[in-house]
Amino acid sequence: MTKWLVVGALLLSPLAYAKKKECTVATEGESPMAKACREGGRDAAKKKMKELVGRANKNGGDFKCGRCHEDTKSFKLKDNAPDDLKKLLETAGGG
Repeated sequence: MTKWLVVGALLLSPLAYAKKKECTVATEGESPMAKACREGGRDAAKKKMKELVGRANKNGGDFKCGRCHEDTKSFKLKDNAPDDLKKLLETAGGG
């Protein structure tokens, strides 16, 4: 019996690790990040943000994570984040 518990734990541990991380910032609405959160969790939202920042900067913008987020662990937003997101989306050419 113990042997099967060990085998089961080894087989299921990658599934637990692969579980999508919950979003804590873009949890509602129709922004590109909120949509990504619903589809793939925090990692998908982070990927979408990086994509948008890259596109916006190629179009002449100067966007950086630290301008809108207090840190990159909690991704807590600064007060200027909503206005800067509008500018980011405009400069990136949409979401």
